[in-house]
Amino acid sequence: MRNILLKFIRLDKTTLLIGSFLIIFGSTFTIMWIEPETFTSFHDSLWWVMTTISTVGYGDISPQTTAGRNFAMLLYLVGIGVLGVVISLIANAMGIFKKRKEEGKLSYHGKGHIVIVGWSKKAALAIDEILLADKDTEIVLIDEVEKEPLNMKRVHYIHGSPMKKDVLDKANLADSKSAIVFATDCSDNTRLVDGNSLLIAAALEKNAPHIHTTVEVLDRDHVPMFKHSKVDEVILSDEFVSRMLVRSSFQKGVSGLFNQLISRESGYDLRQIERKEEWETYRDVVEEVTSQGGNVIAVGENMDIYKHLDEPLPDGAHIRVVCDEQTYDTLC
Repeated sequence: MRNILLKFIRLDKTTLLIGSFLIIFGSTFTIMWIEPETFTSFHDSLWWVMTTISTVGYGDISPQTTAGRNFAMLLYLVGIGVLGVVISLIANAMGIFKKRKEEGKLSYHGKGHIVIVGWSKKAALAIDEILLADKDTEIVLIDEVEKEPLNMKRVHYIHGSPMKKDVLDKANLADSKSAIVFATDCSDNTRLVDGNSLLIAAALEKNAPHIHTTVEVLDRDHVPMFKHSKVDEVILSDEFVSRMLVRSSFQKGVSGLFNQLISRESGYDLRQIERKEEWETYRDVVEEVTSQGGNVIAVGENMDIYKHLDEPLPDGAHIRVVCDEQTYDTLC
């Protein structure tokens, strides 16, 4: 008995799980063979086996012959053990899954998500804004912290260096729609911080050159290097904050206005719409957007559109408008 127990303990989980299901389904067919008059269908037999091994015993169907009852007593002895094995394996698998998820070891297989590289307070704010802006978009966060910093439904954590291809593959970077790289707080030296961001940006562009990449940069002198690496957009965070502070000191309330434009909380947000075939000039765009309750801010990066109202609209123009969600849905 001791040797049998030792061998049983050494069995791997897959063998135990397969063995448990073999006992369940084997017992189902066995009782059908012993008492075909009582157990006329597979479903009835399986129902009886499951209620028996779980010790529920509804009694709506039961063996009527001596052979059937003897088999039932045998099933009583092994049933609780079989059910216990299955339940423990399922609970263990769920625990392992949760642990691997918290450690960032699970690969992400979704598409159209946003990849965020680098955990920080700014990254946390960005995640909140994305979740608020779009109810469907999911986020994959890449960092090297030991445990996932956020436990949220639409946020998936990947642990590892974003410069490694296997880590980017786990994040399914190739099927994402965009990536955001935040400057790390690994050093007070802006050269080291921007250098680290540059290496990450290069890795992203190498593995997924088709996605839109935005990088936070600390020093303006380093911007040309990021442009050389074909980064789509560069945000100078410190310079941006400084300019906003100066503007707010000369124009009271301007910071609140700008916060409304870049945040989804106010309802009226800065949005992008694509050119329609019937829009031939800038005037066509302005008139239709205005009639729907919106305001045209720019076409692409050009904000002087009101000086060129009768000029033809460029092909593939991205039109920036300020409007609410209802107006945006109408314009799209």
